[in-house]
Amino acid sequence: MTVGLSPGLMTKGKEQYDQLKPVIEKKYYGQYIAIEPISHEYFISPRLADALREAKTKWPDREFYSARIGFEIVLSLVACCGV
Repeated sequence: MTVGLSPGLMTKGKEQYDQLKPVIEKKYYGQYIAIEPISHEYFISPRLADALREAKTKWPDREFYSARIGFEIVLSLVACCGV
């Protein structure tokens, strides 16, 4: 599911996630990742809201590529919803 992330940033975020997968899947399987596609910085938490909150604290005006680690369903959210 995609909600609001521009296609270019969506592609960059997915590419970054694919590069990180071998490193993070075993340790963080089932947790959530929020990736800031411009800086390549990422945030991992058991709850999506917490990963996004941490990301928004660091980058309040940016969009994030989000995913559940080890799963194919992808979420991308724009800075909305007060997270």
